Amino acid sequence: MLTQKRWELPDPARDKYYSALEGKKVAFVPVAMGFDLTEGWYAGMKRALEPLGVEMILRDPNWSADAGSKAISSLISEKPDAIVVHNPDVQTYAKLLRKAEKAGIHVVQVNMKSAFPTDAFVGADWVEIGELVTQKVIDQCGAGTSQKIAIVQGVLTAAASAYQLRGVSNILEKNPNIKVVSNQAADWDSTKARAITETTLQQHPDLCGIVGFWDGMDIGTGAAGFKGKLECMKKYFLTSGGGGKTVCDNLKKDILTFS
Repeated sequence: MLTQKRWELPDPARDKYYSALEGKKVAFVPVAMGFDLTEGWYAGMKRALEPLGVEMILRDPNWSADAGSKAISSLISEKPDAIVVHNPDVQTYAKLLRKAEKAGIHVVQVNMKSAFPTDAFVGADWVEIGELVTQKVIDQCGAGTSQKIAIVQGVLTAAASAYQLRGVSNILEKNPNIKVVSNQAADWDSTKARAITETTLQQHPDLCGIVGFWDGMDIGTGAAGFKGKLECMKKYFLTSGGGGKTVCDNLKKDILTFS
């Protein structure tokens, strides 16, 4: 009679998988911590990798591209097995990422690309997002409206802004009747977004719609009083982002509206 123990077998594939990851080091360099996207990514990586024996390293530049460059330079010397980087723009980290890969460090770019393509990119198709959001606004700003729209960008040289603007342009080229009366960068700053929106609405009270590039920044657009005007004057404001708690709270308060 066979005992239960005689049927117990080690899983060679499982053992190989865990042993390959045990003791590895993965560093995360976001543009900053403290907002929904980067906090969520870091928590997700820790939850997935730490049980496998991977050590997570966090270097937070806190919105400083210079601090981020120094962090990556330091990591290249420390030689972690991989660096996950959230680029502030397409150029600042490009040479450093090339240097990291030459040093044998795997580099994964998340959500915003550098001009230098590394091992992998994980993130949104920003051109498509620009097209989708702009088309939604244009659908509401046809005949019978002023057909005036405004664009609130992020950092001009950031991939999420530059590529998204390409998508916006793709749709605008097909709709020559639409008039862009304001196209300004708020640098992902909600205070700047609010100031831009207030000025635009003062100059163009018949504005039909606004294309926003990130919900965290576009909270400022809503705070400018745009929502109240939206309801009584048939204006439309669309944005995109991570759907964090602050944005959801502002939806409940009718400060923002999404489609």
